[in-house]
Parts: sequence; structure tokens; C-alpha cells
Amino acid sequence: MTGVSDVDDPGHQYGWLDTTGTWQGGAMRDREVRLGRMTSKDVVPGMSGAPVRRLSDDVVIGVVSARYNSVDGWLRDSVWVARTEHLQELLDDFQDDEDRMVAMRQVRLQMSDLIAGFDAKFPEDFRDKLIFDVRDEKIFTLRTARALVFGRTMVGKTTTINYLLEAPVFPATGQLTCTRSLAAGEHRNGLIFYDSPGLGDEPYQHNITCAALGLPQMDDEGEVVQDVRLIDITTNQAEGPDSHRTLGVEDFSGEISDTYYDAHRDYISFKSFAAADLAAWLGEKIDFLVFVASAGQSGGLYRAEVNLLREISKNMGETPLFKVFNVFDAGFHGKVASLPAASIERIEQAKQRLHKAGIQNPEDWIVVDSATGVGLDELVKAFAAMLPVDVLRSLQNVVRERYAEYIESRLDESFLDYAGHIAALTSVFPVDFQYDDADFLHFAVASLFTVAEYIFVERKQSVPAELLDTFVDELRSHRTKPRYKRRTEQVEVSVPGPFTGFLERNFSLDMSSWYGRKEIRNKRRKQRAGDRYLHGGIRAIEVILAFTLALREVNLFQFQEPTDHQRFQELIEKGQQIVASGLTQELGLRLDALLSAKPEGSVEDRASFANKTVFPSVRELLAIAAEDSTTMARSRRG
Repeated sequence: MTGVSDVDDPGHQYGWLDTTGTWQGGAMRDREVRLGRMTSKDVVPGMSGAPVRRLSDDVVIGVVSARYNSVDGWLRDSVWVARTEHLQELLDDFQDDEDRMVAMRQVRLQMSDLIAGFDAKFPEDFRDKLIFDVRDEKIFTLRTARALVFGRTMVGKTTTINYLLEAPVFPATGQLTCTRSLAAGEHRNGLIFYDSPGLGDEPYQHNITCAALGLPQMDDEGEVVQDVRLIDITTNQAEGPDSHRTLGVEDFSGEISDTYYDAHRDYISFKSFAAADLAAWLGEKIDFLVFVASAGQSGGLYRAEVNLLREISKNMGETPLFKVFNVFDAGFHGKVASLPAASIERIEQAKQRLHKAGIQNPEDWIVVDSATGVGLDELVKAFAAMLPVDVLRSLQNVVRERYAEYIESRLDESFLDYAGHIAALTSVFPVDFQYDDADFLHFAVASLFTVAEYIFVERKQSVPAELLDTFVDELRSHRTKPRYKRRTEQVEVSVPGPFTGFLERNFSLDMSSWYGRKEIRNKRRKQRAGDRYLHGGIRAIEVILAFTLALREVNLFQFQEPTDHQRFQELIEKGQQIVASGLTQELGLRLDALLSAKPEGSVEDRASFANKTVFPSVRELLAIAAEDSTTMARSRRG
């Protein structure tokens, strides 16, 4: 790695520094950011962004993202690396976003003076603003999600929890062992996991998990749990009901080491609860359960495990249960078939035992190797999919998930509003109107492409831009024919003098009326100077709205194949039929009357007329057409 370096060497400055490291593998942060990890003792502040080059061939494989050193020494000298293949994806998305923003700025420059209240209706960040508006409109009850992880000793419960927490909250080296207590650790996004004593080792340990879940305990004499102790390592240290006794570290001898306690004394508390009180509290708070078994167990599952799973299935059937098989096999690459025959046999034995015990979904297991992390991504995905939407995560994500359909409808309304304004404007401006030295008709139609792609960006579906010119050319072909009228001209009439005198003398005719200027009708039809519209303007509304419906269907309803010209033309034709059916006689007469009175004065007068007079009726028509279009599109897709 070669990068800018901030070296603590008073009196000297270092422009760059070389250092080497050792590649360690990959990592997943926040369930969506993929990183590489290497170790190096010499990465110093200022080196973020430095290229990471492979020594064997000097190929750049990524850039330094950050150095990480934990308080307790875990992952010491780790360096996070953003890998090149992942950076390319980010850069592609960034470039797409930047292109969309540039296009929207151009639309804003052109349209803000023509559409009344444009900046308020379509601010630069109106997608995000809409989400914040929805957040303000709705009342969110955000809370923390909780899960209890249980299983036998040495099956990998702790390493599984640490993977889910994305941090070694529960060290698996004997510094913190849940032998007679529960322990609660927290993910930074507000997800809390409970670790539990091993099942089946001793009746008392088994009963701690049963007591916490309010399930029947083993009734061996003297082993029934009356009180449950908790090591609380969460941020607020507020786990459990209010009624509890506060304990000291000395009460947890053998479960927590002095080293671990000294490193976490400000973030740890010790409590004791009446078993019934804690069970009632957890009964309302636990969102799902995670059972971890090991393929190293002969017979697959022990009787104590099966009995507990049966009780959970009987008494907590509505609580999601994830069943995890930890294989501890360095050769496991995600395919069960690649495991040794003994491991496969034990997994099948476990399925059979659950089936025989009448436990729900006995076949549903997630196979992992918690030592290497293989398979745990599948657990994370399944886990994330089951998280309630009101869990305390990013507030914006909560808004998106809980009100996804509502937000989508609001975005759709914004697009229809914009399209309504464009249709109104094109109906009152002539087809050859130039605005800011640009062809207005072409830009107006192009802006519909831009706004649709900006609003429906998450759909990743767009219409090829080359269709734009074709559509505008077809649109122009529908303009009104040139308007003509007979032209009356005044001409000077002069009759020769001798001939005039002859007529007056011999026929007693008064020829004075033949002198001077006379008005005559020119038989030639000549084009009158004036504006040309799309069939008086109402045709503009019909075609623009049909085009809008086609764009909307492409973006709202995914197509398996790319949208080519023929497919898009078919959608426009369907849109025209829908608009025509929605254009009732009353609405058609109203629009025709409005457009017959359109001004032919300044740009400001025309734009004002379009916004105030024409737009409301156009938007009414578009609402009817959009509803019909949605119904038809959904019925076609079953």
C-alpha cells in the first residue's frame, strides 16, 4: 500500500508511505457493505483511499477504507479494504445517480418558470423529502428486536451470535461463559441477542432457558429455577422488567473473567429476576428464537433438545424459530452435499427426530460453519427478512419498509402531476415553440423520461432514450394543417381616357365609380401567419397522457424483456385507448371550450393559462386513465 501518511514525527512531514500487509479474507458490514480484511501494523492516519496492490503481480485489488483496533484487542491491526469489484458497482450507481441529478437540474432550469410552484412540488431531493414527509405524517413506534439463542454447549452459539452482532460482544475464549445465567448483547442498530446456558449438560442449566421462556422445567429435585440472572451488556443496560435485584460481579464467579470485566465495567450490569416476571417480559419482547445444533453430535440431537423444541412448538408456535446446524468443517462451501457422509447422516437424523416428535417444519435447517462464516450470510438474510419493520433501525429504512406501498403511490402521484403539467403546456404552446433557444416539444417529452427515471429509480427499468426522437417526430405528424382564408385586397383601377369618354358619350354611362381603389377577392388561398397546434391542443393532451401511461407501466410493472420501440409503441396505443375511454363527453367538451379560449400572447400568459385553467381538467382525466391502466396492467400479470 502506498498512501498519504500522517506520521507523528515533530518537525518533519511525510508525503507518502509504503507498507505491506497480509490478506485475511472478507467481511460483511451492516448487512450490505462488502469489505475485504487484511492485517498490517503500519497503516497510519491519512492512508484511507490508498491503493492496495497484490505483490505477486502489482494488480490493484482495492483501496484502504479504514483501520480497526478494538478496545479489547480483538481484530488487532485489521485494515478494512473496499475491493475493486465492489467499488465498480458503487461507482456505477453513483454515476447513474449523478446523471439523473444533472438531468433533473436541467428540467428544473427549463420548467420552473413554466410550471406554477415547480420548486415546491418537485424539489431537488423530493424523493427523500417525500419519505421525511411520510415520517412526519405517520406515528412510528420504534422498538428494539430481541432474539434468544439456545443449544448445547460447544455447538457454536457464541460465535453465531458474534457474527450476527458483527462484533465479538461475547468472547468465545472463556472470558464470558453463560453456565448459570443469561447474557444480553446489542448490535449497534438496536438488535439484542440473548445467550443462554448449554442445554442438557445439567438440569439446572437446561431449566434456565425453560424458565426464561416460560416453558415447563425438568422437575429434578432441587434443580427447578426460581430466579434467572442476567449479564446485561446492552447500551442502556435496561433489559428485563423493572422488578429485579441488582447483583455484583462477585455473584458471577466462574462466568466472567476479571480481564473482561475491567475492560467493560462501564458497559455491564448484573441483575436477578423472578423467573415468572422475566418470562412474562420476554414473552412480549422476543421476536424470534435461534436454535443451534452441531453436526458433531452423535445421533443428531439429544433428547433434551428435542423436548425443548417440542415445548416451543406447542407453546410458542407463532414465534419464528431458526434452526441452525453448525458443521465446523473447513471444507464446507455452502453445499450440504460437499460435507462428509457422517455430517450429512447426522443432519438427516436430526430432521427425522423432529419429524417423529411432531415439530413444525422439521426440514427447515440453515447449515453454517461459524468458524469460517460460510453459510451465516443465509442466516443473516433469513433473520433480516423476519425482522419487524418497527425495529429500531435507520428511521428512513423503517419509513420505506412500513409504508412502501404508500410512498410508491405518492411518488406515482408526483409523476402524474408532472405529466399533467406537461400535457397542459403542450396544449397551449404551438408545436414549433422555442423556449430558451430549445425546441420546447422535444424537451417537454424528454423531461417525462427524466422525471420517470428519477422517481422510479429503484425499479431499475427505463425506456431506451433513442425512442424519444421517434416519438416526437410521430407527435409532430399529428399537428394541425395550415390554416387558410380568402384574402381581400385593394387595387388601383384605371380605365383608359378615350375609351371612358366614348362610353359616357354614346351610352350615357357614369364611369366615375371605376376610378380609384377597388377591393377584390383574391382567388388564391394563401397561408395565414399564425400558430400550429396538435389538433387545436386537445390532441396534445391525449398523446402526452398516452405516452405518460406507457412510461408509467414500464416503470411500475417489471418486464422480463427490455422495452424496444415496438413494445413501447404498443403501450402508447393502449394508453390512447384508455385515455379515449376516460375522456367523457362532459370532460371533452370542457377541455375543448377551454382550449378554444387559449391566449396567443406572451409566454407568461400562456403558461399561466395552462397551469390555472387547463391543468385541473387534464389532471382529472389523467387520474381516471391511470387507475384504469393500473387495473388492466395488474390483470394482465395475473
